[in-house]
Amino acid sequence: MWSTAFAAYFRDNSSAVRDQLTPGLVDVIEQGLDFSGADVADAYIQRNAYYESWRAFLQTYDLVLTPTLP
Repeated sequence: MWSTAFAAYFRDNSSAVRDQLTPGLVDVIEQGLDFSGADVADAYIQRNAYYESWRAFLQTYDLVLTPTLP
């Protein structure tokens, strides 16, 4: 999802600004362009299912404490 967002952002002008981008970002953009719309939609569906499972689990708690490092 992250790489497809960059691909969408630079889709119309990537060739014009390519020399101003870092090689790593160019790779991310190219990887994002390899995904289809159905792939992106499926990723959103999976993310939503993950979110909903956590939302349902946490609905019974008023406070959740997680360990942290000092």
